[in-house]
Amino acid sequence: IDSAQNYQIDLLIVPQGGTHNGEYRIYARMDDSSPDVTADGIECNLILSGSTGAYSGTLKSYVSGTPTTTNFSTGNDTSAQAGIFRVLVSGTTVTCSWLGTQVASATVAAHTGVRVGFGMKTVGEGTITAAGYFNLQYKKASDTRKARRKLLTVSANGNLYKEGFYGVLDTVSSSLSLVSDRRVNAVNRGQLLYIADHGDPRVEGTAGVIAGGGNDELDDAAVSDWSTLGISTNDDVAVLSGFSAGTAGTYEISSVASGEVTLSSAPGAGTGGTYSIQRGPKIYDPAADTISLWTATASKGQVPSGCKLIARYRDRIVLSGDQATPHAWYMSRQGDPHDWDYSQDFDDAQRAVAGVSSEAGLIGEPVNALVPHSGDYLLFGCDNSIWVLRGDPAFNGQIDNVSSNVGIISSGAWCEGPKNEKIFLSRDGLYGLAPGAQGDPQPLSEQSIPNELKDIDTDFYEVSMAYDIRDDGIHLFLTPNDGGGASDHWWFDWNTKSWWPYRFSSSHEPTFAINYQSDVSVNSHVLLGGRDGYVRRYMGENDRDESTAFSSHIQYGPFALVNNDYHDGVITEMMGTLAEKSGNVTWSVQIGNSAEAAQGASSHSTDTWSEGRNIRVNPRGRGLAAVLKLSGVQNRRWGMESVSMRVKSAGRQRVY
Repeated sequence: IDSAQNYQIDLLIVPQGGTHNGEYRIYARMDDSSPDVTADGIECNLILSGSTGAYSGTLKSYVSGTPTTTNFSTGNDTSAQAGIFRVLVSGTTVTCSWLGTQVASATVAAHTGVRVGFGMKTVGEGTITAAGYFNLQYKKASDTRKARRKLLTVSANGNLYKEGFYGVLDTVSSSLSLVSDRRVNAVNRGQLLYIADHGDPRVEGTAGVIAGGGNDELDDAAVSDWSTLGISTNDDVAVLSGFSAGTAGTYEISSVASGEVTLSSAPGAGTGGTYSIQRGPKIYDPAADTISLWTATASKGQVPSGCKLIARYRDRIVLSGDQATPHAWYMSRQGDPHDWDYSQDFDDAQRAVAGVSSEAGLIGEPVNALVPHSGDYLLFGCDNSIWVLRGDPAFNGQIDNVSSNVGIISSGAWCEGPKNEKIFLSRDGLYGLAPGAQGDPQPLSEQSIPNELKDIDTDFYEVSMAYDIRDDGIHLFLTPNDGGGASDHWWFDWNTKSWWPYRFSSSHEPTFAINYQSDVSVNSHVLLGGRDGYVRRYMGENDRDESTAFSSHIQYGPFALVNNDYHDGVITEMMGTLAEKSGNVTWSVQIGNSAEAAQGASSHSTDTWSEGRNIRVNPRGRGLAAVLKLSGVQNRRWGMESVSMRVKSAGRQRVY
């Protein structure tokens, strides 16, 4: 370990049986050959107890057997939660945190060793302490090679964040910002991130004038005060065309005054032109840690502005979804994202291409989604149709119609399945398209899709989909754009093709989802960008959403109690077996003279089951159909192993 660099040590702590029952220790800066923390090193000891998650602890620095102690701040988490105990070593400064809250920080002695480790100690007879993983992140000493790694980047509240240590997001310092009131899409190429930043135009018009001493001042008689329009010299660009003289193109802005907008370069004097001032697309360079406006090379056209859709296809950057021309698409020169000159030699197979000037042509409907489908196919998803570009549009490529009835409703309403098939949400259900874009889209949920997933209005809902490789299913999120309240989201189990609804608290509503495969397996998860600006992931070890308790239930049925409509049935006995260490569940039997009546019936019999095999009960419910509902209690995870019922005929159906 290069001790001149920061290094981070994580221990994922998991409660058992709804409580914490012990001490968790992280050791660092111990001697390399004879690691003994009580001789030289640091010991960070986190003490967790009870169902409220009470915490305390100490940070001890040992030098020649003599400790210097710093006490942790104390508190409780209101419940026993799974979380990360983290120690950051920065030179002689050691910082400890639990569940993202700093509990201690101290300057320690200059130990010579860098050995690390962990330990756990149970408190109380029959109790268990458990850890999900132990993780050390560091840089090698005397290693000048640059490590290759994946880098997670996140946009929230107008800022861009990058992953420093795995699982930790740092703010990218920049005078540029990203739009914060809508989805922002991006693609990576050549270790750079190309961001389709877009927003509503600050101002636009058809009577623009370029004048001034340097022929670089934009004005319009219809605009009384440019300085009141919220124009940003950092984030916005001026898109000019149709002037009586000068050069059309996209221009950066150097200053804004009440009487004019001064451009960073001179297009030349002209009148009667069309102009639009709007957010410009951006580039993030992770090596330099800088954000810049994405502009074209001089005399190489202009990077299309206002596009919400972006993809990488055959080493071209593809843009589409401009509100003014929503059916148009644009492609940069192959291998050069800064060349957008569509007038180059027709025999140049790598030239930049636009739909309006391509033999492949435009799409008949507004484009909702760009979906690369291997290196040979690019899908254009529209409201009611799907089109595929086969090959390169500058080299005999052609656009074919895949479906005239099924479409992709938005840019986030698709994901890649386990066999590279494309899974997407259409107006009437979930569909899959096999690799190669051959054949028609196949319905995956034709018989079982919930009504809530039909005819989604994307003006009101932000749709996000992600395939979860760990649990083998698809997350489908429907988040209200107006920020008002929570809505139902859905888990689609890939093996059973069944739907499972769930909800978040309104502040946790996901506005974006991604299947992030990190270089570190423990950080590979479906990540959710929340409405409150935080990034979260599902953790099966948790009994709560952070400090928020949630409810859970499952219904078996409705199922028939007899095999005909002539007789009633009665449940004479029932027995349930819960998993070991499961939380309790409340069972409830609902009886009715039809399947619908059973679903809406009040409880006929109810009681509680606990972990393991439970004694048999006698509900004695009589009717044609029944529903068994199981509900979790105690804010605890629970698992059902089996339910056994004994049912018998109860004679002819009674008439009331």
